[in-house]
Amino acid sequence: MKIINKPLGRPNQEVDFKEVYKLAMLHCTVSEIASHMDLNEKTLAASEDFQEIYKKGREDGRESLRRLQFRKAEGQEAKLFTDKDGNIVKDEKGKPFIIQPGYAPDTTMQIWLGKQQLGQTDQMALGRTEVAVTVLHKDYEKGKKEKDAT
Repeated sequence: MKIINKPLGRPNQEVDFKEVYKLAMLHCTVSEIASHMDLNEKTLAASEDFQEIYKKGREDGRESLRRLQFRKAEGQEAKLFTDKDGNIVKDEKGKPFIIQPGYAPDTTMQIWLGKQQLGQTDQMALGRTEVAVTVLHKDYEKGKKEKDAT
């Protein structure tokens, strides 16, 4: 807790900067944090300590989110229960006990990260070719012969 000094005539207010950090990691806005802590937004924004902790919380939140995205993109092998010798413990049917299920790499996340981090884009090659086409009606030759006969 730290007390934020306000202009004369107003009482000082206590701010829990640990809570500010946690909320900033969740990418809460200054307005949302102020509302949550029942403080004036301008009072918070004017505090250098708040600005520093808010910035650190946002950066750490981005780092945490990025780490989770990369884990999702990579996939994870299942974690199996092992005995003290490192052997996999199995049930009566011969199936291993799973401590934590695994999951396959997420290609959608890989594509999204490639676009965001590497500047990759979807490109569709559309070629346009113009060709002259003559369309003849099935009675074209018949009408031509009749015209020539007259």
